Order: sequence, then structure tokens, then C-alpha cells
Amino acid sequence: MTTGATGIGVPVNLPAGITAVWTGNTITISGTPTASGTFGYSIPLTGGCTTPAVNATGIITVTPNNTAGTISSSTFCQGTALPAGVTQSTTGATGIGAPSNLPQGITAAWASNQITFTGTPTAFGNYSYTIPLTGGCGVVNATGTITINETPVIKSFTAPGGTQCITTDFPDLSVGTGFGYTYQWYQNSAANNTTGTAIVGQTSNTLDPFRTPAVTTYYYVVVSSPTCTPVPSSISAAYIVTPANTVTAASAAPTVCINPAVPVNITHTTTGATNIGVALGLPTGVTASWSANTIIIAGTPSVSGVFNYTIPLDGGCGTLNGTGTITVNAQAAIIAPNLSPLGQTRCINTAAFSPISVGLGQGFTYQWYSNDTQDYTTPTLISGATLNSYSPLSNAAGTTYYYVIVSSLTCGTTATSAPSGAFVVNPLSVVTFTAQPSGTLCVDTDLIYTTQPGQSTYVWTIPGLAGTDYTVSGLTTNSITVRWLTPGNKTVSVNYTAVNNCGATTPATSNTITVRKNTVNPPSNPNPSSCYTGAFTLITHTTTLATGIANAGVSGGNGLPLGLSAIWTGNATSGTITISGTVDPTVTPGPKAYSIPLSGGCGTVAATGIINVEPEYTLTSISSVSPSSTGGSATITLNLIPSTLATGSFVVNYSMGLANPRAATNVTVNFTNGVGTFFTSSIT
Repeated sequence: MTTGATGIGVPVNLPAGITAVWTGNTITISGTPTASGTFGYSIPLTGGCTTPAVNATGIITVTPNNTAGTISSSTFCQGTALPAGVTQSTTGATGIGAPSNLPQGITAAWASNQITFTGTPTAFGNYSYTIPLTGGCGVVNATGTITINETPVIKSFTAPGGTQCITTDFPDLSVGTGFGYTYQWYQNSAANNTTGTAIVGQTSNTLDPFRTPAVTTYYYVVVSSPTCTPVPSSISAAYIVTPANTVTAASAAPTVCINPAVPVNITHTTTGATNIGVALGLPTGVTASWSANTIIIAGTPSVSGVFNYTIPLDGGCGTLNGTGTITVNAQAAIIAPNLSPLGQTRCINTAAFSPISVGLGQGFTYQWYSNDTQDYTTPTLISGATLNSYSPLSNAAGTTYYYVIVSSLTCGTTATSAPSGAFVVNPLSVVTFTAQPSGTLCVDTDLIYTTQPGQSTYVWTIPGLAGTDYTVSGLTTNSITVRWLTPGNKTVSVNYTAVNNCGATTPATSNTITVRKNTVNPPSNPNPSSCYTGAFTLITHTTTLATGIANAGVSGGNGLPLGLSAIWTGNATSGTITISGTVDPTVTPGPKAYSIPLSGGCGTVAATGIINVEPEYTLTSISSVSPSSTGGSATITLNLIPSTLATGSFVVNYSMGLANPRAATNVTVNFTNGVGTFFTSSIT
């Protein structure tokens, strides 16, 4: 209660959750405290007379709610009394109510702020219990979970044992399960359940027995439960892992001779196997047997060859074979000889000989020999010729025979072939000239070239073009006749195939000769002509080698027009033919071809040319038509005797005088029947 005040200020140190209000001279403190403790509070009054200040004060004590801790131990074994000191602490409470869901055989009692659990659990399982606290503040229960594990016992232990090949699976071992059980499997080489070794990681109720190594193992399992006494199972039956079969390599890989017995038995040592299967690949006459872990191979081989055998093991574990090789060599013999009994012939260092040979045989070695005669009297060992075939060489001329000695070292026997036929190496022919021209010669002269007679396939090579540069006869023989038609340096070559069919590697080439021929140059005037009357303007030809001409000085000789003749002057180095004279009036007009043979020197050569003999033309009349205007052309008509002027084109030389003086001018005019018309240049 207050007097004089009209309100209150902010309270100080009230418990959290507690408030104060003033009304009608009364301070009311209410609420729900959220924290325990002792709180001395102070509430200032407001209004009225506040000097000195006046506070409403007091003490509020808040008591805490009851609490319960956790059980000190919660896992126990079925049928075993709980140990002393299994407790759960409390605060505030003064007792407990009736527990619910405690394990059968377990009770709870409260004293001195502590619940104590006692008794012997009779059933296994997880028990979540509730124990209400009494007295104190609040509605609080002590709670927790107690686990009662099943008493360990060995249930349905299955471990029948057995025997398996290494790496082969066994059926699993197993033991029955129980609440709270744990498992640890052990292995032992002895049949007891006390001295085994824990198998790391094998903590389930089943076990897959080991497939390796190849040993005998016993197994057992220890079943445990926390807080309970572990229990070992009985020892299992024996689990026997049988090792895989083994077989050693052959005691030998012999090379033996056909027909005698294998001198020393071949053996393989085995483990695991109880016998062998059918052997494969052994030589005919050789067999395999098994006894006391040993394969024995023995017998007399009746065929030769290399035999890779396989012998399968029976019984035991795994698929395995004994393997090895037996080489059976044949007795030395000459097999399928191919020794060219008719022989072979080659030219030296040309085509190789075809090889000779004998057949292959197991274990055979070969050595070839050569001989100059078809026998064995003076043989020569051919170094390196140790195969069943040999290719004779053709690098030396001569005749050689060959044979081979075949040896079987294992059998200690040899065999010698018959000698081969003759292998003949012919030398190559050496081509030469036995006759040939030399020096300086003239064209158109028959020259003879000769090489060795009695050979075949003569091949002559002559430079140039036949019929133009030369003529030749006898090309298929050892002697040819050549006539050179053109001057210059000349050679020929020849080759042939000898009677032994061995041609030369290179042909023979003849001497170089110099062939000369007269020369004559064209006429000094390439287009000479002459009228019926008047002296002919001489023309000349220059010559070399010639020393004269035919019909020198003869009028009309060598095709010249009558009245003209030719003479030669000079020497072989430099000569001149001069044609001169006056054409006889009886000569028919027209071109006259001449040919003046040169004499002396070399060859048939003539100086040739054409002289045009022209008639004298008679003009019977001339007429003209003047131009119609200044600068025009006059039209000129010429009339000649038709019999002296052939129809055709002729050159007319004309000039104009008086008012149009000009130099003479040539013009080409077409004449028909002696009449020709042309136009002059312009007239001014």
C-alpha cells in the first residue's frame, strides 16, 4: 500500500517474468518467474512528496523446478544382477512415483536426491523407462533407456569342413544370432577352440573359409554380448585346401636318331596328379607312362621330325600338361635330287645359273663341292655352300661339275649325290675390225669394212640416212661395202653374237676417215638472160677440188644455148667456170637449163643453171586516149605481132615528154593475142 504517491517508476531487480503496476494506492506484483534465485527489488514511488525519495522494497525468492540426470550405466546382461552404483541423480524432488517400463526384475528407489536401480533382469531388450519425481517444483520425470543383452549361447553352429582345390569356394560357416550378440571368428591349424588367431574383419555371424593357401584349417567363433561373458563355439571340421597340380620341365629335350631307342628316358616330376591322359605329339614308337609322381617317356622313334608333345595330367587339382620337344633326325640320304644332269650354259657375268638342289631331311647338313671333271677325284669345297640348294656362279669361263655331301651328325651317317651335268660358262666375244679404210677418200667410192667371220647376228651401225648419206650392202654378213654420198668425217661400228651366243659387251668402232666431194657454187647471176642479138653478159661458177669441166669451149655444149660456151680456169683449191658468147639467132626463145660436169677431184658434181633466151619484139602500132581532166591518166594501147609475143604478162618501159617530162617507168602489162593496155601516171 502507498500514500501520497500517484504512481511508480521503473522497478529494479524484479525476477524475470515478474512485473509491478500501481493503482488506487496499491502496487501489485505479478507474473511467472523464469529464473530461480533471491531477488531484492526496489520500486520508486512517483507523485506526492518525493523528497527525500521513497521506494517500495522487498525480497522475492524463486525456487527452481525439479531436475533428473542420466542413468550412470545402461547396458546389462540377462540373468546377471546389476552391479552396485547404477544411479540417476535428481534435484528439488523429495521422492519418486511408480516407475513404468523398467526391465523385468529391476526396481528403482529414491534417497538423498538419487534414484538407485537394483535387481536381476530376466528378459532381454531395450527398455525406455519413466520415473515421475515427487515433491519440489514442476512436473518432471526421470527417463532413460536400459538395454538388457541376451545371454550369449552358441546357436545352430554350422561348420561341416570339406576338401576343395585351391581357389575353389567352400560353403559358408554360420552361427545363430541373438539380441546384442557380437561375433569374432578364429582360425587354427590345430583342432581346438583355444589357441586360434582372430581373423581380422570377420565379425558377422557367417564366415567364407579361405581358398588359399593350400593348407588344412579349423575355424571357431566366439559369441559375445556387452557386459556378458563370451562363449566360444566348438571347433569346426577340417577345411582342406588342396594345391594345384604341378609338373616340371622335361629332364631333357633330346635330339636322337631314327630307329635306335631313345638312349635316356625323358621324365617330368608331378605333384597332385594321380595319372596322365593320352599323350599328344610324341614320335611314332615313343610312349609316356606315369608312376609315383613321375612321367616317363621312352621308346624307339620310327619317324623323323621335330615333335612338340603335350601330356595332360589326370586327378588332383587344375588343368595342366607336361610339355617338351623331341627331335628325331633322319639317316643321311640324297632326297629328290635336282642336279641338272643335262647341264646348263651361260655367258660370263650375264644371266645366273638355275639352282641345283637335294631335298630337305630332319637333322641334315649340306656341303657342296665343285670339280673340273664329272667325278669325285679332285673336288673343291665351296665355302659357305651349306644349304640344300646351290646356285653356281657364272663369273669365270670354263666347265664345272657339282655334287653335295649330306650328313646326319646325330646318326653319324653321310650320303654323296651324283655329279651334276656340265655347267658351261662361255667368254664374251671381242669384236674387232680385220679390214677397214683409212685416210682421206672420195665420195662415191666403194669402201669395205670387215670383222671376224663365222659369228651370228651381225649388227652394223652407220651414221646418217641410207640413200642420202650413204649406200651399203652386206649388212647381215661380216663384211659390208659402204659408198659415202656426203663429205665429212665417217666411222662405222659393229657387234655380233658369237657362235656360243655370247655377244660383246661393247661394239667395235672403225677408224675415222675423211670423205671429200667436189663443190660448185651457184652462178654469179642467178637469173641470166640474153636477146637474139648482142653479146651475152658472162656468168661464172666457182669450184673446189675439181681440175676441169667436160666439153670445155664447145658452143652449145652441156645444154648451153648455141653460141654460148664454158671454160674452166684455176686449180683444185679454187677454180672458175666462165660462160660467155653470143646466142645464135636460130635458138628458140625460152629458158635453157645447162649442166656442166666437173672433172677431176672427187665425186660426180655439175655446175647447173638456167639462161633465159628472149626474142626481139616488134611494136606495130601504139594509140592513146588522153585523160578527161587534169591529173588523170592516159590510156595506152600497144599492138605487137602475136606470133612473136606469147599471151601473158610482160614488163613495159615507157616515158612521157613535152609538158610531162619524167624518167622512164616500168609497168607490168598483160598481153592477149599481141594487144596490151595500161594506164600512165597522172598527167598535169
